[in-house]
Amino acid sequence: MNVIFLQTYPIYHEGLSEEQWLSLENRDKWMPALTVSLGYPCELWAVGKKSSVHTYRWNDDISVTIRLFPADSLSGRTKKHTSRELVRYAGDQEIGHLFLKGTDGGAGLQILKDLLIPRTIPWSFVVGGEYHSRFNSAASSVLCETRNQLTFLRNPTWFRKQFSRSTINPNAFILPKSVDTEHFCPNQTVSKEWDVITAGRLMDYYKDYSALKELSGSLRVAVLGGGAAEEALRKQMPDIEWLGQVPNHQIPEYLVKARSFFHTSLNDHFPRVIPEAAACGVPVIAFGQSIASDVLPADIGLRISRKKRASDEILKLLDDDAKLLEMGKKARNFAEQRWHKHSSLPLLKKVLGAY
Repeated sequence: MNVIFLQTYPIYHEGLSEEQWLSLENRDKWMPALTVSLGYPCELWAVGKKSSVHTYRWNDDISVTIRLFPADSLSGRTKKHTSRELVRYAGDQEIGHLFLKGTDGGAGLQILKDLLIPRTIPWSFVVGGEYHSRFNSAASSVLCETRNQLTFLRNPTWFRKQFSRSTINPNAFILPKSVDTEHFCPNQTVSKEWDVITAGRLMDYYKDYSALKELSGSLRVAVLGGGAAEEALRKQMPDIEWLGQVPNHQIPEYLVKARSFFHTSLNDHFPRVIPEAAACGVPVIAFGQSIASDVLPADIGLRISRKKRASDEILKLLDDDAKLLEMGKKARNFAEQRWHKHSSLPLLKKVLGAY
């Protein structure tokens, strides 16, 4: 049985070049490799700016073919980009099961409507943020991120209010995050250069940087990343150390130099940077309105409220060295136990074992 993993957002959605995207080491490539380890022929497909074929090597014994298909157009919102060439190629293949990474990407919606549903090809959603979809009920399974998402997806009353013509999908499961815990790991030999560090795209919506501004007056604060709001934020917060964008494989070098990591988003349900920081033994701070307790347990980090002055809660934690040290140790242990590179394997066995 041939298994395909399809990235429903184009590889350039977050501003990466083809070379940069291909160099990434993350679950998007590890799940196909693990599928090969189970004995299934498997490929990874995505939309790019041109056609190309590549090979991802998991180890000496396992490799995955990566196929990139040209976008129909490079204009408009990138998340909506599609590829007719991808659908045409898929229509000529014998596909046993197709995993769609993302519920709302243009390439995924296109292949659902044009191929998967008409031909009744089994498929699954791998949630990567947005989990509301009128196609959930048609999926063989929905692999979501959090307990809250699982509750919603299994709650027929809530689901029918959102999508009146849809029904519940009982095959919704939580898929753990995956991090290379050998690469993202503590480093006791480096000194702590910053009290707080954050990372991610710098934008002027669904993120709250106010606590960083307040903390930068008395603490050492650093920011990793770039984006549309970078120039304005630099002017607003001159005391912060702006580190710019760095390749993902270099991020651990910066995380281990911080006493804490602060996730500023108000919208993400489970960003990969949280387990990455935890794997480095760095306590994580995040807003409780978006990050639930199963994502960030109280013993490995701090969930703060926007109703209170966030900087006060963060200062209180940073004043307690013993608690901070214990949090860091538990964060590392938690990452090793739950968020390792093979964390997807049990669910892959469950979903593919149905055949």
